[in-house]
Amino acid sequence: MDPKPDWSLNQLISELNSIELNSCSSSNQPLFVKTQAREFSNKKEFISRRSSKPFVMHVSDDEETDVDDDDDEENQDPNLVVGTRFACEKIYLSDSDNSEDELPIEETQASILMQPMGSIFSSLYQEEIENQKLIQENIRHDIDLLEISLINENERSTIVLTQLEKLTEARREMARKLDTQYRRKMAEALDNYLISVQRNHEQKSQLEERKLRNDAANEEAKKKEKERVFQEEKLRQEKAKEEAEAVKRKVEQAQKDALEAARRTKEAAEKKASETKNVLSAKVSNEKQDTGIKIRASERALMLEEGKAQKYNELIEKNREMKSIKDFRQYELQIGRHLRQITGTREIIRTKANELIKIINDPLCPQSISMATFAKKVVSNCESSGANFDGTAFACGQVIVQVTSKLAAPHPVHIALRRLI
Repeated sequence: MDPKPDWSLNQLISELNSIELNSCSSSNQPLFVKTQAREFSNKKEFISRRSSKPFVMHVSDDEETDVDDDDDEENQDPNLVVGTRFACEKIYLSDSDNSEDELPIEETQASILMQPMGSIFSSLYQEEIENQKLIQENIRHDIDLLEISLINENERSTIVLTQLEKLTEARREMARKLDTQYRRKMAEALDNYLISVQRNHEQKSQLEERKLRNDAANEEAKKKEKERVFQEEKLRQEKAKEEAEAVKRKVEQAQKDALEAARRTKEAAEKKASETKNVLSAKVSNEKQDTGIKIRASERALMLEEGKAQKYNELIEKNREMKSIKDFRQYELQIGRHLRQITGTREIIRTKANELIKIINDPLCPQSISMATFAKKVVSNCESSGANFDGTAFACGQVIVQVTSKLAAPHPVHIALRRLI
């Protein structure tokens, strides 16, 4: 009848209800009917199942003396149960005082216990009631212990939960601080990186701008230099043109003066014809004796030759002044190389003529210098003892004709002829 240590509250209540039902069913049995309420194997088992307290029976006051007499006999017999004042007026099998259905059952049980034949059953029943009470007390005690343990467990759980919440909050706060610190470091690193990138970009931009400015300055300087050279060459050409026009005007004026003088001196010339004839004959005879060549020329031809000689001398003087300022030897070398490379094929004649025209028309080299150099190289190649003009004489002449046909005055052929004279 001892409760199991691992019973739940519902199991305990159901067990109590089953005990009450069993007690009610046993009280409804008819009198003088031999029934076996409990099955005991022997007397020892019956005695062992009894409570440690002595059995006490309550009776009315009239039978008190008889009970006292019986006490002596019970004390003499150790197997008998001591009982005093057995009363059957009120029997409570449970703690519920509000149950009205148990009153008829208790009265029936009391009537059974009062009968002489039901003394054994009454003692057994009383023992069962005590065992039930003991069980109920044990159950209540266990329930109290369970409640206390539950309360303690709840308190411990509450404390543990509180500690866990505090620990969680502390860890969350620590994580928040670490995250804030990490974000701050990341922001600083990002700012530093962006600053370095911007600085590098600015440096590259400055370098590019400086390079562009330098390139622009170089281009501007080259452009200015080309413009200056072009202007100088233009001025030289204009000056040469003006000088040529002045010479032409002088020649024309000289021709006019000569015609006027010839007209005026025509009469005087007739008078002096004999004298002039004698002078010329004497001069020609002297030259014939010296060279063996007879030269005849009119007065106008002599005047033209004098003008050409004057132009040639002015050109040579002008070129000498320009060469003293700047060196033009590379153009001389190029012209000489192209003249030496002339062969008898038409393609080479055309190519070399175009190359020579490009060199003569180069704005960096004055045209007067380039034409004088061309005439000088032609004459030097003709005068050279090692030159072989057997197969290239016609080709060289063709190149000279193509070059001179594309150039303006002063004519390089006249310069070459003047150098031969």
